[in-house]
Amino acid sequence: MKKLWYGDNRDLVKWGSLVQLAQEEGIDKIVQVAFFRETERPQLRRDEKEFSIPPKVWTYFRDMGSIKALSQQVGVEITVVDDRFDAKKRLEYLRLVKDVLRQSGELRKIVLLDPDTGIEPKTAKPEHVTVREISEVWKSLSPGDWLALYQHRYRDQQWQDTTRNKFADACGTRDVRTFSGPTVASDVAVFAAEKP
Repeated sequence: MKKLWYGDNRDLVKWGSLVQLAQEEGIDKIVQVAFFRETERPQLRRDEKEFSIPPKVWTYFRDMGSIKALSQQVGVEITVVDDRFDAKKRLEYLRLVKDVLRQSGELRKIVLLDPDTGIEPKTAKPEHVTVREISEVWKSLSPGDWLALYQHRYRDQQWQDTTRNKFADACGTRDVRTFSGPTVASDVAVFAAEKP
C-alpha cells in the first residue's frame, strides 16, 4: 500500500468490512499485511515558490500505524505488518508475513492482504499480491482464521466475480464473502474466506 492512499473513503470500506466481519464472527484480531511502499512527499506551492509538506502534517495524515487506535474503539486487536515491501524480494516478504502470523498467538484472526490494487492480473507488479502469495498465507492460517483481500476495480465488467473466483481458487474454497461500499467507494471490494 502506498502511504499516499492511506485514510481515504476506500479505507472506510476496507476497515468497516473487516470490523463488521470480526464482530459477526467473534474474531479477536486483525493482521493487516500492508505491502507498504514508501512515496515521496509531494510539493505544495505558494505563489511561485514550492515547499514540502511539513513532516508532522505528513505523518499525521499518512501514518499507517494510526489504525491501531481503532482497536480500543471496536474491541479488536489490530496489528500492522508495515515493513517495506520490495517486489524484487517477494519471497523474503512472504517469509516475514508467515513469521508474524506464527507469532500472533492463539487468537482467531483475520489476515488482510492489502496491496495497492489487489490480486495480480496476468503478471504481478509491485502494486499486486500474487496468487501464490495468497495460497501460501492461506496455508499458514489456523482453522477458524479468515483471509481477506483488498481489491480495486479493473477493466472487466465482472471484476468482482472474476476476483472472487481467483481468490477462491487460491484458497481452495468456494465459500467467499464479498464486501463493498457502492455509495462510499464503488471501485473497491474486500473478499474474505474462513479457513475450515
